[in-house]
Amino acid sequence: MFRDLSDDLINALLPLVREIASDRELQPEIRDHSLTIYYRGAALIRELKIENENLVGCAGPQKLDRLLSLKSNLYERFLKG
Repeated sequence: MFRDLSDDLINALLPLVREIASDRELQPEIRDHSLTIYYRGAALIRELKIENENLVGCAGPQKLDRLLSLKSNLYERFLKG
């Protein structure tokens, strides 16, 4: 099991680091060159990584309200520039 992230992924996540770190209900874990973000013990976003220059991951069906909040912040920071 590898516990490191690519420079591209780290740079893509930098705008979210403060938000993730300040939210006591979110727990980021590094595994196999990707990041999984847990919310209250359940995987909110799994295997967040860079593929073809895009930030991709798998979203679990649990905690949809929290995911939508995080997704809104992702949209504001990454898509709107």
